Amino acid sequence: MDLSPINLAGDNFPAQGVEFPLPNNRLDSVYLFNANLRWELPLNQLNLTFNVQNLFDKKWFQGGTTVVPYPQTGRWWKLGFNFRF
Repeated sequence: MDLSPINLAGDNFPAQGVEFPLPNNRLDSVYLFNANLRWELPLNQLNLTFNVQNLFDKKWFQGGTTVVPYPQTGRWWKLGFNFRF
């Protein structure tokens, strides 16, 4: 677990039950896996790319310099085409 202190001057999120301040707040460590594939046709005119971030769709929070730990996006992907004339 990693240290991610919370220090708020007021109860901005009463429905979530957050206590203020929490100098010893900790977040679970997370391992994220990304995948990138690139395929180039023999004539070098067309490239296809496929990228996946957070391959296993881990739920995690970003702490550090933020006021409270923010939930981060799950899995997302991108498909790209590149053609040279």
